[in-house]
Formats: sequence, structure tokens, C-alpha cells
Amino acid sequence: MEKRHGIHVLSISGGKLSSNPEEATNFFKKFEDLVKEKALSIQQIYNVDETDLYYRILPTKTLASRKEVAAPGYKRNKDRVTVSLCGNASGTHKLPVILIGKSVKPRVFKNITVKSLPVHYTPSKTVWMNQDLLIEWFHSEFVPSAKKHLKSQKLPIKALLLLDIAPFPPSEDELKDDNIQSVFFPPNVKALIQPMDQGVIESVNRKYRRKLLTDLSEEDGKNISVIDLLKQINVKEVVYMIDESWSVEATGIHASEVVAKYLVTKSNQ
Repeated sequence: MEKRHGIHVLSISGGKLSSNPEEATNFFKKFEDLVKEKALSIQQIYNVDETDLYYRILPTKTLASRKEVAAPGYKRNKDRVTVSLCGNASGTHKLPVILIGKSVKPRVFKNITVKSLPVHYTPSKTVWMNQDLLIEWFHSEFVPSAKKHLKSQKLPIKALLLLDIAPFPPSEDELKDDNIQSVFFPPNVKALIQPMDQGVIESVNRKYRRKLLTDLSEEDGKNISVIDLLKQINVKEVVYMIDESWSVEATGIHASEVVAKYLVTKSNQ
């Protein structure tokens, strides 16, 4: 289409994160030692990563003519939740989405038991993961779920959780349960080796946006603007849309599998 009609895709907004290849290389050594010491398979290697989800925002790309180098935007809606995704490197075990909102129990959850939701909903004033939430999730959700999966696969009950360094992270000892332990990636390597950041989060986000646009299009003809329709989207609807987006990730966490297989193969050489 670009060659025939002179149309190309423009990003309305965006940015690029820095990365540190040297730190990534140093991390490989630590990872290799752990894999050898624990004799881990890719089913026993997990990754969790978070992203902010501005759940009422429209896509940030549009079609433009060849002469256009910028695209006018619209006021960005700042209503957001934090979404964290966790799964193992083989794609055989995906945990429920962690969804962090501001309210302890949003009004739209009336007559709903939070534990009955398909996601792990938890509140935070900053709408970000913090030490207490991470420690609580690790021991109450991750460890029991990982143990259950490994037992069902007749694998030794041992696992390694890779995660990004938060502004004020807990110690690795606080995220440990017998042979299930955690390792933090060093700063500024996320774009290089964070498995969930190799296309998994982006893919789930795209599926959510597609679902959002589909739902909006179904409301077409009701004499109400798109902006007004977006304002009606609530956290309860987000819960089910993001759960569906994660559930239909066809090949599991395929990007994580590629990265982890490389690391495990490298460590066993």
C-alpha cells in the first residue's frame, strides 16, 4: 500500500528506552550458574513483568500521506491500571493476570467476590506494584500455582522467577520458598533480555486494543460519540477483556520460550 499510494504509518507518540549490553552479558553468567546448580528445565523458569494499561485510550498509530510527517493527536486519557503477566518459558503454564487498580473494591465490583474474578485484582494507591504486593503475590499466588503445575508434570518442585527491578524492590531472600526462588534483572537490560518484553506484552496489549475497538464498533449507530463510549468503559470490563487477551495468546509466552531456551542451552554448553 505504501508503494502504490504513498501512505505510511505514523506513531502519534512514543519513546525508546536505553539498554546496557554489558550488564546483560554479566547477567548471563549469573543465570548460567543458577541453571547448572539447580538443573532447571524451561518449564521451571518463569518471568513476570508489568506494564501500565491506559484502558480508555485509542490506538497511537494512524495512516498518513507521504507528505505528512506528523499526526495530530487527542487528549490522552489518564485512567489506567497496571497489568502484570507471568508464565513459564515453555508456555505450558500461565498464571492469572495481576491487575492493580486504585480502589480496594471498585463500585462496579458490587455483588462480586474479588476472588471470583478471572484475574488477581489488588489495589494500590499509586496503581503500581510495590514491595508488599509483590511479596504477597509471590507467596500466596505464584508459589502454590508453580508447585501445582510442576507436580502435575511430574517435575521436581523447584523453579526460578525472573523479574525486573522495581524502584524499591524486596530482597531476593524475601521472594524465596525452599527451592522456588527469584532473581532480579539488572537495570537497563529490559529491552534486551526481559522475556515478557520481547513481544509478549505488546501482543497482549494489541489484543486488548482490538477487543476494545470491536466493542466500540458494536455500539455504532447509537447516537453517542466514541469519546463518550470510552468514558463508559470501567474496570470490570477491563478485567474480562485483559483476561481474554491473555488467554488467547495462542503460542503461550513464545518470546519467553525463545529467550529462555537460548539461555538454558548456553548455560549447558
